[in-house]
Amino acid sequence: MSRAERDYAFWQPRVKGKLGALLKVIKLQHAPLVEGPALLGAFAFYHFHVPSIATLVLIIAASFSVHVFGETYNEMVGIRWHANDPVKRPFVAGTLSLKEGWCMVALGILGLFCSAYLLNRWAFLLSPVVVAITLVYPHLKDRLSAAVYVLGLIVSVDVIGGYVAAVGSFYSNLSSLLVSAPWLMAISALLYTAAFDEVANQQHLEIHKKVGIAEFSAVKSSVFTQNFVLINFLVATFLALAGCFYYSLGPVALFSAVAFGLLSIKSYDFMRNGKIGKSMDFGMLSWLVLVIGVVISRLV
Repeated sequence: MSRAERDYAFWQPRVKGKLGALLKVIKLQHAPLVEGPALLGAFAFYHFHVPSIATLVLIIAASFSVHVFGETYNEMVGIRWHANDPVKRPFVAGTLSLKEGWCMVALGILGLFCSAYLLNRWAFLLSPVVVAITLVYPHLKDRLSAAVYVLGLIVSVDVIGGYVAAVGSFYSNLSSLLVSAPWLMAISALLYTAAFDEVANQQHLEIHKKVGIAEFSAVKSSVFTQNFVLINFLVATFLALAGCFYYSLGPVALFSAVAFGLLSIKSYDFMRNGKIGKSMDFGMLSWLVLVIGVVISRLV
């Protein structure tokens, strides 16, 4: 297996055939980066009870639906870039057709709308905003270096979405609901995602430079990219810590926020030394630790 294939297979279930192609398109290994923020938002509050099992199932269903149509549409838009990738992705290789891709996009959007409708009216009314931001992002990748922040915005909206899904039924006024949302955690998620995406971009840096993707790592120096990742990780950690204090999340969540920062720094260190796989490992782990810590803090 080539280096590119090893990188692309990172955290990817080894399944062949049509199902394997589908899993590669939706990047199942990235699910914690999508479902995790929704759970973080659902638990990062201090004035309501813990969400019911039914609510949590619907929140996960909604966020997974966003994951499915977002990743699929991103792959479809990126066909013109991936044609030169040494690893032939499913749409380029023809393992999945564009018709099948559009079906996945449609099913994902439908899944989001149905889940949001069953949650509460505010979740349903705000769900088109999630769709719009998610579908705009892939068109910015070759035009705007700051597109990594648009990707981060999708994740931060997922945090707010989890909160709206969990407590929206308690509010009769949308503005009051949004004002009370865990914005510190949402902005932390935005910055973390932008940094993590730049780490992940290192896997295909030469190809991205060749095809003209405008990410920072492709148009700026390696020193700039490293500083970008470090600064965003540090500010994300500060906001997570501030959120733990402000939302009174307790010592377990606070400890997880500290661990989040330490693991993020370790991720940065691996990236700086060219160990991208390990950098992604620790980056993913840092996020999981934060989310699990916040959830546990509400359950104990």
